[in-house]
Amino acid sequence: MRKIAIVVGNSVYSYRKEFLERLARFECIDLYCSSAVQLHNINVVKCATLRVGQFRFQPKVLNLLCFWRYKKIIVVGNFNYVSNALLLCLVPKNRLVSWGFWETRSKLANLLRRYLATKCSTNLLYAPSHSNIIPEHKAQFLVARNTVMAEPKFRGRQNKNSLIFVGSLNARKRLIVFLPVFKRLRRLNDSLILDIIGDGPEKNELVNKVIELQLTEHVRFHGRITDSRKLSEFYAKAIIEISIGQAGLSVPMALGHGVPFATLSGAISGGETDSIIDNVTGFKKDSLSDLELALSRLVTDIELIELLSTQSRAYYEAHLSIDNMVDAFKEALCQ
Repeated sequence: MRKIAIVVGNSVYSYRKEFLERLARFECIDLYCSSAVQLHNINVVKCATLRVGQFRFQPKVLNLLCFWRYKKIIVVGNFNYVSNALLLCLVPKNRLVSWGFWETRSKLANLLRRYLATKCSTNLLYAPSHSNIIPEHKAQFLVARNTVMAEPKFRGRQNKNSLIFVGSLNARKRLIVFLPVFKRLRRLNDSLILDIIGDGPEKNELVNKVIELQLTEHVRFHGRITDSRKLSEFYAKAIIEISIGQAGLSVPMALGHGVPFATLSGAISGGETDSIIDNVTGFKKDSLSDLELALSRLVTDIELIELLSTQSRAYYEAHLSIDNMVDAFKEALCQ
């Protein structure tokens, strides 16, 4: 069986493990990266990285210009890695697949992405909304939704009384802006708890704000948790996950556990907000006041809590499962 190459550039973390190992059931994979979590049945090619300012260059990646060794070469579209960009320019179209193009604030980078998209046999996108980067009628694309493995360990009807935040504690998440909203929600449902899972530079400021708002008994800081069973315990009690400023891979993780997600329109995202369907798998509102109104209804309506939970898990299974992502890659490798 002829191999495929996947060129990442940066490190490969644990959230990609299940996806890559499932793909390896169907393909022999050489994975080019700076480092990787332990992976079974995948040949990890660690690449030394030269750095100049924000740019990175991995000389070993240029060995892939001997492209005939591979059925396909999948290249992550991260232009900070100059070696990735060179491959996207130089590998023949019939062997080349891009992964992860989307429109950014850089007009020059967007022009380059649109040009390089036409040089690939197909382009794997993280989300449907990213298709605006693909020139119409000039390039093909498939959506392989950016996702993670989420398997609820606790099923059945649970006593849900918490809002949950999972992620790094930094200013981009705008969690400190949400705390006064949480205090007002408790006036409607005084059993509510806010579970904060994560660490980061804003933790001390958040703790001080919690004290100022007299919420110390109702806001719990748990630190960073990576154990999947422990996380499932928190998700099992969660009404909804909140992150108004940034919504990334915590979105599929929440939906996979049957927990809807709440954010604001325009939140920083790699396309994961496409999966937040307003009033179906959570709330995506234009203003914090609109979001507060929606949450006010939710925390006082047990039937609505159960409905959104059921819809969230169903959406994950239909659109965000690891198998769906693998299937998109398998289709791309056949084009």
